[in-house]
Amino acid sequence: MKKIIGILTAVFILCMSMITGFAEIRFSDVPNNHWAKPYIGNMASKNIIKGEMNNATLSIKFRPEDNVTYVEAIQMIYNLLRETNHLDKSVNISGTKVLLSSANVPTWAHEAVGYSLKKGIIMSGDLMAFTKSGQQVPAKKQDISIFIGKALKKKTEAFPTKIYNFVDAETIKSAAVPYVDLLVREGIVKGDSQNKFNPNSKVTRAVMATMCSNTYDVMIKDVSSNNTTNNSSTSTSNNTSTDTEEKKEEKEIKIVMYVAEDIDRVVVKDDKGTEQIYDTKRAKIYKNGKEIDLDDLKLDDEITLEFEDSVLKKIEVVNGLVEYEGKVVSIEDEGAYYKLVTRDRNNLVLKKEFKIYDDTKIYIGSNKVSAGKIKENEYIYIEYKGNKIEKIDLIGSGKKVEMDGILVSEVQFKEYPILKFKINTGDILEYEIDDDADIERDDDDADLDELKKGDIVTVEIYKNKIEDIEATSIKEDGDDEGIIKELIIGSPSKITIQRKNKQLKTYEVGQNVDVEIDREDKDFGDLKLNYYVEIEIESGEVTEIEAEEGYQNESITGEVTKVYKEYDRLSVKYYKDKENEYDKISIVVTDKTTIIDEDGDKSSHISTVDEDDNVFIDGYYDDDLFIAQKILILGGN
Repeated sequence: MKKIIGILTAVFILCMSMITGFAEIRFSDVPNNHWAKPYIGNMASKNIIKGEMNNATLSIKFRPEDNVTYVEAIQMIYNLLRETNHLDKSVNISGTKVLLSSANVPTWAHEAVGYSLKKGIIMSGDLMAFTKSGQQVPAKKQDISIFIGKALKKKTEAFPTKIYNFVDAETIKSAAVPYVDLLVREGIVKGDSQNKFNPNSKVTRAVMATMCSNTYDVMIKDVSSNNTTNNSSTSTSNNTSTDTEEKKEEKEIKIVMYVAEDIDRVVVKDDKGTEQIYDTKRAKIYKNGKEIDLDDLKLDDEITLEFEDSVLKKIEVVNGLVEYEGKVVSIEDEGAYYKLVTRDRNNLVLKKEFKIYDDTKIYIGSNKVSAGKIKENEYIYIEYKGNKIEKIDLIGSGKKVEMDGILVSEVQFKEYPILKFKINTGDILEYEIDDDADIERDDDDADLDELKKGDIVTVEIYKNKIEDIEATSIKEDGDDEGIIKELIIGSPSKITIQRKNKQLKTYEVGQNVDVEIDREDKDFGDLKLNYYVEIEIESGEVTEIEAEEGYQNESITGEVTKVYKEYDRLSVKYYKDKENEYDKISIVVTDKTTIIDEDGDKSSHISTVDEDDNVFIDGYYDDDLFIAQKILILGGN
């Protein structure tokens, strides 16, 4: 008797004990009221789990509350494959022996672990986590889900969002997401009483037996139904695609988080950080115009998706920014983002729609601005991914742009020469100077170091580089004239005028400046924008200002499209030569406006003007308003 007990003692090793499971086996530490008893009994009867014998009492224990180790879990999964006829008998594990020994995998588990390595259920890197300091490591729930999912090789349909709604779903690692999703769909795993999956929790042997029992049922079902469904599933698959299928393209960029090629799934993350799972078995995958395989997708690849009747049909890798030049059609605030509609610069018939988010970088030169600076009909340069704009350059995109300003500093030589100048809006712009830029100062060829602070400049910009600079030096003494465009009362006070050549010039104003407005003595604070002024400068400072309440006249020729009599406003359509297109402008009619009809009769009342009249209007701009001084009616259409 002692000899028999000794032999039994030598062989009661966990999972490899010669005491195999059978229908009537009873584990002394699994009472009848234990929640997992049916699952433990079922798996023992199928020879998938085993117990160990106590050499003193000859009782068999399962140790249901002990944590299952990685090695034990792999052994149980291997047993599942064996007992459900899912093992690939052609696999030769002889080449894995050295690796298994170096990873301290016990010899009794070499066959199971070696097979799992060969079949891709586990990777060689996983072995490093199986043992630590010579001891086997308890397995985490999400890792076991990966192993079971890979062993199943079940390619069920995956939806664009996770089926499970665990409150801790975001803590599940990306590599486990498709397999957890699969196991939830198949009823193999579920959450706890608080609807938590607990991905990093240690799995007890009782829980592992339950997972194995549920997996066994799925595997057996697959074996029994495989032969009867192959032909019909092929026929169904061929009929699911019709000419009436609705195509839908998701332009939003998604980031690849994990590729589960064994179950034809890809885990992606959208721009809100939400992970999603997609079935890829019906999808073609493209990169740089060439078709690639699912395993060619890499972590952090940026992709777009295309569907037909909710079935994923196309994945396109779009890594990197796409460049685009266009003309703004409209921009609308949608709350979470701005919707920007543009026309392609090279084909104005084609429209493109983009989204501008808070993190979109918008520049005028090197100056960052808000989306409010984007105006209709201006050309812009865009860098985007999907339909999300990463960067916008508002000036100098697809055509050369001229800008006037005043230098706020001499040329700065950093990584490349930089020119900083102030425009009439008060914005200070900064641009790189092209190596081959043409430079003139006071009508003579000049070098960059000859440009001085305060110079009035006209610059020509193309693709955010200055290609031409025409500078006019500041007059230290003398006189000047123009229309007031900016007044600053302070220390020092400043006045900015627009000369006849449209150039802007800013001067500092002396404290004792003499001011006359319409030949009456006034103070500097009595001046107003758009007054015409003649100024005297001494030592670079304005000492005298003679002003008139006159304005620099401009003219518009166009067609009256609407008469708003109660508001004294006209809407006039006119042709803009520079932009080569029509535009509409609002005209203000005042009691000082002279209206002359076709017969030469004069009036000051807006009722004289009719819709469809062709008109010549002489007037001036006051901020954004055009004030009519004279309206000449040329006749109707």
